[in-house]
Amino acid sequence: MPLPQSHRFGAIERVDGMNAIRAKLKEKGLTQDKVEKILGLPEKAMSKILRGKRDLSGEEVLALSRLLGTTPEELLDGGHGFAESEAEYIPEPQLEDEEIRLATLLYKDGRADTMVVNSPALVLEGLMPGDRILVDLRAKPKRGDCVVVRFLDEDQASAETLLRVYKPPFLAPSSVDRSFEPLSLDDNRVQVKGVIVGSYRSTSRAA
Repeated sequence: MPLPQSHRFGAIERVDGMNAIRAKLKEKGLTQDKVEKILGLPEKAMSKILRGKRDLSGEEVLALSRLLGTTPEELLDGGHGFAESEAEYIPEPQLEDEEIRLATLLYKDGRADTMVVNSPALVLEGLMPGDRILVDLRAKPKRGDCVVVRFLDEDQASAETLLRVYKPPFLAPSSVDRSFEPLSLDDNRVQVKGVIVGSYRSTSRAA
């Protein structure tokens, strides 16, 4: 069910990944040494990470984001060695009143996330860059559903959020842009995070 359109569309500000990590460390009152001990990282590893001299593995990305109380996408967007995600989580302070009201009414138990679309990977399904989407994190996907996918690539030290159509045994893009690749559901680096159940677009942008 599409979400009602709003008369206003707030921009999502992108922050360099390394600066985001520094800001989160300060916010949580954590030193680099303490983070290294908690996560089992080598001595001086955090210093190298913050200077762009060391990449993080997929497991380290997830562990660090959990420790800092954020998501891999928010933490590492634009950071060294990480690819840009096709969708990003919207921090609660940036949610518009209408979005919060609708998400609360539809998903009272906290099972939904609101995200902003960054790419035309699902443009043929009607989802454009800048659209906001409501993602049901507990829904079991059915063939033809638009889904949010997490892809971890430890070799390239990347953690991405991708948008695809659920077409077992594949997750397929739906775009005129042929640079988007299908993913195999048998790939252990691929995890379907949720089903897109609604979209939200500014009337001024749609005009």
